Amino acid sequence: MQRLRSLVRHGRRAIWSADRLPGFEPTDVVRARFREEGLARCARGLRLFCWLAIALLAVSAFNSYVEEPALFPALLRVRAASMFLLAGLLVLLGSGLGRRRPRELALLFVLIIGLTFHALALVAPAQAGVQYDRMNLVVLGLAVLIVWSPAWSAAACGIMIGVYVAGALTTWSGAGATGFGQHLVRLVAISLVTVGATAIQDRRRWRELLNVQALGQTPAWRAAPPRPATSC
Repeated sequence: MQRLRSLVRHGRRAIWSADRLPGFEPTDVVRARFREEGLARCARGLRLFCWLAIALLAVSAFNSYVEEPALFPALLRVRAASMFLLAGLLVLLGSGLGRRRPRELALLFVLIIGLTFHALALVAPAQAGVQYDRMNLVVLGLAVLIVWSPAWSAAACGIMIGVYVAGALTTWSGAGATGFGQHLVRLVAISLVTVGATAIQDRRRWRELLNVQALGQTPAWRAAPPRPATSC
């Protein structure tokens, strides 16, 4: 246990101190650029995530029509409601609110998707394990598509975990009790991976902007390569 704690401590220190530029502190301009760029990339990634979720919900609805015709009307209502909410998110992303608050909308996206999976599991208990496993894919997708800080990533993962735990506890005699421990352990482990990956990406973005700042502060006689000597 002590060795494990030491490895975690060294890993955390490596993440937060890697590739520092000695003598260069981020200026207000760099901080503003970092924030604006992060908001724009977060909105772009969330927009892609919403369209991807809508497409997958549509495909899964067709699959349910073929394989589960008896449950198809109830499953379709859940998927249609989710697609309607995601379409509303896309509208908000195109507004001024979406440009200012894409991270809050991303948290709302996670809540909608988590509730959708839980509702689908309640309607079709035989597919509950599949629906809850898809929560892991959404959490991993956050690290790939959404650009934000580790704190925002941890909040999103906490929302997904909270939806699963609350849903399982309120329906303990039904689909939520099936493999509860296994699903929870996997979801927590993948959440830790997602937060760690987000922290590395966040530090990499800082590194890129600090490199630009460092080049801007480097004297011209040091930044320019030496000219080759010419013979008369």
